[in-house]
Amino acid sequence: MKKQKSSLTPRRRSQCFFGLHFDFHCSEKDTKVGGRTTPAMVRSILRAVAPDYVQIDCKGHPGFSSYPTKVGIAGPGIVRDQLAVWRKETRAAGLPLVMHYSGVQDGAALQQHPTWAAVGKEGKPDKIATSVFGPYVDELLIPQLVELAVEREVDAAWVDGEVWGVLLDWSRWSKAAWKKSHGKLPLPTDPSDPHWLDFVDHCRDGFRSYLKKYVDALHVARPGFEIASNWAYSTHMPEALSHDVDFISGDFVPAQSVQSARLQGRFLMHQGKPWDLMAWGFGWLGGPWIFGEKTAVQLKQEAALAISLGGGFQIYTQQQRDGFVAPARLPVLAEVARFCREREALCHRAQPVEDVSVLASHEDWRQRAGSPFPGVWPGLHDIEGVLRLCLDARYQTGVLMDHQLADRLDAHRVVVLPDCHHLTPAVRERLLVWLRGGGRILALGPNALAALAIPELPISPVGDILEGDRQMRDPKLAGGAEFVVQNGAWQTWEVAAGARVLNHLHASPDPDSAHTPGAVSCRVGRGRLVAVACAMGTTYKERASSVSRELIAYWLRHLEPKPLVEVHGAGRIEVAVMKKDGELRVHLTNLEGPHDAINMMTWDHIPPIGPLEVRLRIPPRKSVRWEPLGLTLPAKQTDDGVLVQIPKIDIHGALVLPSNIA
Repeated sequence: MKKQKSSLTPRRRSQCFFGLHFDFHCSEKDTKVGGRTTPAMVRSILRAVAPDYVQIDCKGHPGFSSYPTKVGIAGPGIVRDQLAVWRKETRAAGLPLVMHYSGVQDGAALQQHPTWAAVGKEGKPDKIATSVFGPYVDELLIPQLVELAVEREVDAAWVDGEVWGVLLDWSRWSKAAWKKSHGKLPLPTDPSDPHWLDFVDHCRDGFRSYLKKYVDALHVARPGFEIASNWAYSTHMPEALSHDVDFISGDFVPAQSVQSARLQGRFLMHQGKPWDLMAWGFGWLGGPWIFGEKTAVQLKQEAALAISLGGGFQIYTQQQRDGFVAPARLPVLAEVARFCREREALCHRAQPVEDVSVLASHEDWRQRAGSPFPGVWPGLHDIEGVLRLCLDARYQTGVLMDHQLADRLDAHRVVVLPDCHHLTPAVRERLLVWLRGGGRILALGPNALAALAIPELPISPVGDILEGDRQMRDPKLAGGAEFVVQNGAWQTWEVAAGARVLNHLHASPDPDSAHTPGAVSCRVGRGRLVAVACAMGTTYKERASSVSRELIAYWLRHLEPKPLVEVHGAGRIEVAVMKKDGELRVHLTNLEGPHDAINMMTWDHIPPIGPLEVRLRIPPRKSVRWEPLGLTLPAKQTDDGVLVQIPKIDIHGALVLPSNIA
């Protein structure tokens, strides 16, 4: 059959801004797959939503392909080649077609080849996770991706089930690789083994080699074919890129998605590759497959948090078990697409300007994560909670990873250390040189202060670091609520001359109870340190408090009394300061709504906030633009900048300042 060509030149997937993702993880139980996948169905989606690309089901975690593959394992219920239909229609529309393809997770492959499985320490093969050391990558994954890229002429692959699917592996394949690198040293089986961390690193290195092998092979087989491995180089894998992936991406959690978007976007945005985040188009709380379709309001709020950081955005919509896409969702998808399009020129590929960054120590992750690339580990809870604290205090805040210190550290006013237990000597030395040269550090917890190990500091630990509840006190804080409980690591400190106690840490909510210095400020060379005697991030993530938020704001103001941007007024708001086309763009996103409620899946209203007063510490000017509405807002001159009044924010808007003051 003659292939249909288009006069349109499609954008590369890595350069796209807004997309749609469809999958149903075809299984052996699915019947009539492709039966309702018609050209009319595909055209209706493309006309209604006008995405930059579509990602469609190809092979999910069960391992059965939803198209007639020559080299993979096709689902037995295929009645029409749905991939051919999507390829023809996207080509006619000039759009890239992307495959949702599960990598490490492949149940069908393990049914046929059980020796390809990752193996637990008791010798039991896993039923869905393949070994990254084994033949799977050479004998199935690469040949099938080559089939898709070369014979089927698809444009890219979004490879799912990988980073988070990698297991600790005692398979014969893993043992052979271990022997090659470690000789006769036995493969550890228990965390108490002195070589346990080496074994975890071995499993991580296995995935890195696996990823490099298939990415390189596909780039040779089809130059221009693009690949992302879902959640590679994110919170799961907080490290520098070591493979030539073409873009980075991940699907943030379906419930409490707003907080997930805030965290994940800040891990991806500095990795040096085009990036995007995928929102689930439905809420799901885990457990039974009971879900609710998200409203346009919800999805627009989630989209704003991704695109205001310079990234792209895509929405995951479920296909029916036969691959059909229900038309009832198209109006919602179209409304969210319009919202994003109105902001594309304003947001896409902009670069951040951050006063504050939260350090995410790779060494802390390496030593404490426990498994190769987990989605959740104890240190991440603290990082996320500290990030939320700073953002909720309305500071433009990013995430700073170890490998980014050389290029990014000097641009910061303040670095915040969550209660990390481990820093490499090189990272510690880099931070101390920066601090002594005039930098400012907020160390939130006794482990963080111990990891910094600053010599001759006027803060002396008394006894061990303990775990439990302690009350941070500030009698001046919000509404007379002068105490806020913190649960986690804490330590008794003594201070010497040159240190100033900002707050005390009490044993109970009684001003006369036993207490220790809770927050201490001191000079370190030309810089300043505020050290806090208790960890605060995990507590705030699990039980947010306005008092904790005000404490963080107080300590940050102590370190940096004049940030570039200050926002005043009632309501929950996120500030992201970006640069693009020589302009400074101050993005404000409305964070109201019940998105933090663990039992809420969908809602249809986010109350607007405003009026807000924004202080910009910039040279004098008479007005600024408010986008995407295209309004001109008057600016009132102050002694150190200008004040701008914003009457109302429904979901998102940005103040835009011309290039001569950016």
